[in-house]
Amino acid sequence: MFADWSSDGKDLAIMRNTAGLARLEYPIGTVVHESENLRNPRISPDGRLVAFFDHASGPNVSVSVVDKAGKSRVLTDGWRDWWFLAWSPDGKEVWFAAPEPGKSSLTSALYAVSLSGQVRLLAR
Repeated sequence: MFADWSSDGKDLAIMRNTAGLARLEYPIGTVVHESENLRNPRISPDGRLVAFFDHASGPNVSVSVVDKAGKSRVLTDGWRDWWFLAWSPDGKEVWFAAPEPGKSSLTSALYAVSLSGQVRLLAR
């Protein structure tokens, strides 16, 4: 469904549907996360983490990260929709576009979330 190359071009993170679940593999063949609905894997500049959207159930979408050992964590949750996801050049934040909370899905903004979960607005 989705894929992303590591910055050195040696590893690939992929997402595929298997047995009704979305699986994130990093590297290919090593399942590090499973959920009902995953999107847009992005490997961090240092290759240690993969950021992704997780829309497990209900209306909420989260921005999460997982390491190669399969340890995952949600950085921010409660978003109604998502568009695009990327790492900041220094790898300290994940940037994503989403509708502004509490507003129409036709409005969107660019946000940054730190690895500790601090969200800030980048641009409207």
